[in-house]
Amino acid sequence: MIWRTIGFSFLLAAMSAGGVLGQSVADMISSVPECALPCVVQGVLGGGCPMTDVKLLEDCVCTNNTLMAGLSTCVQTSCDFADQVTSGNLLMTMCAAYPKESRVGEVRTVAIVALALSSAVVTARCIARVQMTKRLWSDDWTAIFATIILLGGAGLELAASNLGFGLHFWDVYVNKATRLLQMFYTIEIFYTWVKLIAKASIIFLYMRVFTARWFRRACYGCLAYCCISLTIFTFVIAFQCSPVEGVWNRFISKKCLDVNAIGYAGAVLSVVEDIVLIVLPMPELRKLQISGRKRIGVALMFVLASFATVTSMIRLKYLVQFSTTLDSTFDNVDAIVWSTIELTCIIVCGSLPPLRPWFGKLIPSINTIKSISKAGARSRSKSSPSNPRSGNMTDQSQSRTYYPEDKELRSPSSDEYPLKPMDHKKIWNEP
Repeated sequence: MIWRTIGFSFLLAAMSAGGVLGQSVADMISSVPECALPCVVQGVLGGGCPMTDVKLLEDCVCTNNTLMAGLSTCVQTSCDFADQVTSGNLLMTMCAAYPKESRVGEVRTVAIVALALSSAVVTARCIARVQMTKRLWSDDWTAIFATIILLGGAGLELAASNLGFGLHFWDVYVNKATRLLQMFYTIEIFYTWVKLIAKASIIFLYMRVFTARWFRRACYGCLAYCCISLTIFTFVIAFQCSPVEGVWNRFISKKCLDVNAIGYAGAVLSVVEDIVLIVLPMPELRKLQISGRKRIGVALMFVLASFATVTSMIRLKYLVQFSTTLDSTFDNVDAIVWSTIELTCIIVCGSLPPLRPWFGKLIPSINTIKSISKAGARSRSKSSPSNPRSGNMTDQSQSRTYYPEDKELRSPSSDEYPLKPMDHKKIWNEP
């Protein structure tokens, strides 16, 4: 009560010094909760805002993001959630007509790209696999499952953007806060499931490609880790607060775990997992008897796969920054966006080897045309009157050019694909 008396008297003195009664400004200040009044005194007067006219005061406050951030932080650290709601509604009413800084477009763009890219790549993967092997395997089914969950998470991001995710916390209607918190809670669980299931898909693919006993045992260990990690993180995230409703209901008393610590642990483990998935098949890849061109192709796929590791590191950086912010709906955009990019990269990179036969049919067609041109040029250069074997050489070059049996000219088929499926009965029955 003492702060209300002191603050209100101080503001009235400031308005009187301006020679204007400022009754409407006084009415506005009088409706501010007592816990937030020191924040208003410090922010408004510290920002040099005039107190003699409502319009001038609104122009000063509502167009100054630094001042608004200070007010929001002060109110969140000084008031309970009920008074935060009251203060937020007053601020939203006062600044409703003013433009607002927004990152909603970023959220929507990344979510839509994730929806389109992951669904298209996994669909193509399944079609290619059915064409080549007449069925889907365990790595395909886990990739499909991970993609379905990713689509659900991206859909939640789009819905959250419609509620204000991407706006500053003080620009979001407080009555939408509960739904936003529920969506963030669900997205956290979805992230854990997509990440580990997509990585399990890659491990299943490794097990079908490489049959060395040590390698298969290592893969089984990785799968066991994925199952244990998935169970632990799902449980910890789902029950981070007691009662669980405390995650999104700020009006009730609750006890919660350190969410930032959970996020750090998950992010660090994600980077380690990515490195293991890249390093694990290296010894077996060196044993493959393939051409230099195909080795370059395999190396390129691993370079693309390493991008998922980079996104994990970038996500960790933003998680550290987000841990200290009170502008969650704006500053959390980077963490959510890079989480979505990371998951999309894991799914897409894990689908590149199964799509290799398609790439082999599309890309080598250009090389085939070049080979035909070179063969034709050799034919013309050697078919001169002074060369008694010109006719024979022409026939040979034409035969080399047009017959698909020539392995240098035909498009690579599945039997030339270095990561071709093995004898699955042998793989799965191996002791």
